[in-house]
Amino acid sequence: MSPPFGEAMLEFIDAVHGSLDLAKLGTYYMESIPRLVRANAYGFYLFSPDAQDLVRVAVQGGVERYVKRYEQYAFRYDPLLRYLVDEQRPVCETQLFTEQEWQQQPLRKALTMRRLVRMLEVPIITDGRPVGTLFFTRRPDEAPFIEPDMRVMRTISLHVTAAVKNALDYQRIHDQQSAAEGVLQVIGAALILTDSLGDIRFANRQAEEFLVFCGDKGAQRDRLRRALRDNVNQLFNAGISTAVSVVQAAPSQPGVAAGAILLRSVRVPGSDGTVATFICSHSSGGLQMEHLASFLPQRVLEVLELVAEGHANKEIARRLFISENTVKYHLKRLFQTFEATSRSDLLAKALAYRPGDTTPLLPSDTQERIII
Repeated sequence: MSPPFGEAMLEFIDAVHGSLDLAKLGTYYMESIPRLVRANAYGFYLFSPDAQDLVRVAVQGGVERYVKRYEQYAFRYDPLLRYLVDEQRPVCETQLFTEQEWQQQPLRKALTMRRLVRMLEVPIITDGRPVGTLFFTRRPDEAPFIEPDMRVMRTISLHVTAAVKNALDYQRIHDQQSAAEGVLQVIGAALILTDSLGDIRFANRQAEEFLVFCGDKGAQRDRLRRALRDNVNQLFNAGISTAVSVVQAAPSQPGVAAGAILLRSVRVPGSDGTVATFICSHSSGGLQMEHLASFLPQRVLEVLELVAEGHANKEIARRLFISENTVKYHLKRLFQTFEATSRSDLLAKALAYRPGDTTPLLPSDTQERIII
């Protein structure tokens, strides 16, 4: 026993709004329509982008060869469809033709071959333009479609239109995401996307391989995680455009001999807190600053490069045979020079610095002032 009409309509509304997939939407539509509309055949089509062809979503009650022929020639021989596109409102044959005029229409003659002569078509309209149609047919011994039928069809069309718009928007976003992920997979660099808390949301193949390797090295994995979150914090809390962190690479890192791993992070424009981080490996020489060699004193440059390798002040002092106070002095001058607020900010600005500025690279109280 079929449910009452009102209950059937509610079930229909729930079903069509419950799917963001056009194929499933078509299935739900076909399952629901027999309880809402008295018709012997019915179909659900979208228009091609140039509005010259029908794209089938679902059809019920038609012989396949006739259905395919209709789909091929509908815009040429279906006057109801042409009217629907132009006027953007439901239409049945009695609104356009007398019975005698309708009998002369090629579409009516084709319908008669299947004993279907009554026809109603309802537009699917999104953003002010028709993007599809719903059609219904009846046998010649049945009554034509009348105003009560039209009211039901308008309600059906209203909800199908909303569901189609959601499905098309979802498909468009999905396609864009798939294309973007495809690009990210082939850019040739390890890339991680994180949220504003530093939690990983996406990693391309190169980054996944890198993370899998680091997963076997707890200390390095923890350093990378801290560096990643430090970059994110710098971007959101310090108001900088690029954050850079460097961690020491494990000695057995493939292709890297006890070198450094650079994490360069930027906010993704137009996103809600998404951060893109590129991971680059540097060889045993660590992260070099050759582009600053002509503009910084040798000792200052050495301190900067050891900072880039992730060493603490005590280790820098040990390696350079200087005191920690001297290291702090050089770091203070570097922070002043690049107007940096943190070590990651210092590295970001030092890496981004290029010749061409007309201001001193070093503070004015140094004896080794360089004018660029």
